[in-house]
Amino acid sequence: MYSFEQRKALALSASQQKQLARNKAAAVFFAAQAPWYQRACVHWIVSAKREETQASRLATLIADSAAGRTIKPLTRPAKKR
Repeated sequence: MYSFEQRKALALSASQQKQLARNKAAAVFFAAQAPWYQRACVHWIVSAKREETQASRLATLIADSAAGRTIKPLTRPAKKR
């Protein structure tokens, strides 16, 4: 089992949730994503040891979600033709 699939669900802190909710486009896009993506994103953010890293990752999630795209670590590569 991968670390982000553990039964003990990780969650964003209340302040992190508020930050995400403040950007309506980002919140709507993130909520529309598959549950596995949401869990992996939350794990990616809260697993960072330093608060600065968590803040940076949350900012990346908000910016990418507002732009309508997934975060780079979880974006599937485009198929080569």
